[in-house]
Amino acid sequence: MEDILTQSALWIHYGTKPLVFWTTCVIILSLLVRKHLFREAILIGISLLLTTSIVQVIKEWAEVPRADDALVSLSSYAFPSGHAMASTFLLTTITWLIIQNPSLAPRKYFVIGGLAVMVVVISASRIVIGVHTPLQVFGGMVIGSVVPLTCILIAHRKTTHHNTR
Repeated sequence: MEDILTQSALWIHYGTKPLVFWTTCVIILSLLVRKHLFREAILIGISLLLTTSIVQVIKEWAEVPRADDALVSLSSYAFPSGHAMASTFLLTTITWLIIQNPSLAPRKYFVIGGLAVMVVVISASRIVIGVHTPLQVFGGMVIGSVVPLTCILIAHRKTTHHNTR
C-alpha cells in the first residue's frame, strides 16, 4: 500500500509543475475576458501576482531548507508550499467566481467539491514525498486563500462604497 501511495504522490508531483498552474490561470483569465467579466479577470490577475509574489518573498526570507531524505530533489526553499498555495488559490478564486456568476458552473457543488479534493490530494502528496512538512503545506494553504480573499473583500468594499455615493 505504501508503494502505491508513494508512486501516486510522485505522479502528482510531476503532474503539478508550476507550468500547469500558470497555464490553468491563463485559461481562466482568458475565459473571463471572453465572457466580458473584466472586473473578475483583473481581480484574479492581481491576486494571482500578489499571492505568488508573497510566497516567493517568504521562501527567500525564511530560507527553510528542504529535507535531505525527500524523494525528489528541489532547489527552492520549503516554506511555504507553493503547490499547496497554488491549488488553494484555484479553489478560492474559482469558488468565488462560481458564487458571483452561477452560470459559469451549473454543477457548482461538483466543481467546488472536486477542487477541494484536488487541494487535499496535492497538499498530502507534498508531505508523502518528503518535500514539505504539514506546517509548510498549511502555510501555503493559508496564503493561497487569505490573499485572494483579501483582494476580493477590498474590491467588494470599494465597489460597494463607490455605488453608495
